[in-house]
Amino acid sequence: MTEREIFNYKWIRERIIYYTDVDVLDTRRTRENVNARVVFCKIAREEFWHTWRRIGEYLGKDHATAMHSVKGFEVVKMYEHKFYKAFQMILIELEGEEMIIKHHNLGLKDDIDKEVLDYRESIKNTVEEIKKEAFTSVAKRFKELQNTI
Repeated sequence: MTEREIFNYKWIRERIIYYTDVDVLDTRRTRENVNARVVFCKIAREEFWHTWRRIGEYLGKDHATAMHSVKGFEVVKMYEHKFYKAFQMILIELEGEEMIIKHHNLGLKDDIDKEVLDYRESIKNTVEEIKKEAFTSVAKRFKELQNTI
């Protein structure tokens, strides 16, 4: 496994723990652990494009477990609100980070509810305000320098 893959997996794992208090590396087969792994596999596969084998390897499972987890995502979406909300919030964090570093490759998420969309919009507005303030500050400084020459 590459360092980047390990970094991505650790990041996803930390975010899931933050939002749900469930560790994806816990090997017990409780409903909460399984749901956390479903969210982990969905994000690792569809947002980071990792292979089934690598995802399963990180979780201590095989590739079929990772594949089956993603197939079960609709159940999480419909009935496990805590985990689906965690999934949505992680997508928002990913999108926010990519807006800041100017590398946006996720596109719009059609399955995010209104509350989360509003939160995402507030992040975008804040980023735009920061950009405007920075531009204004640089332009002002540039004019000051021009006047001194």
